[in-house]
Amino acid sequence: MLAPIVIHGQEIIDLVSAYPDGIRLSRLVETVAERFGSLAAFHTSSRVGLDIDGLLVSLEARNKVRIVRGVVYPG
Repeated sequence: MLAPIVIHGQEIIDLVSAYPDGIRLSRLVETVAERFGSLAAFHTSSRVGLDIDGLLVSLEARNKVRIVRGVVYPG
């Protein structure tokens, strides 16, 4: 069984930052799965073991990204 790859949230912040006009949430999730695999787990400096949804909630709470009507923008 393959172990999940663990990705720091900064990589997702950097990915979102490449789209200053925003990226659709569904496209971001697809891009993350393509780049890191469907088993990827995420962490921040204060949280570990997050899935992509949990990571985005955490990043939005800390104003690292903004999610408005299904579009993710840099924070």
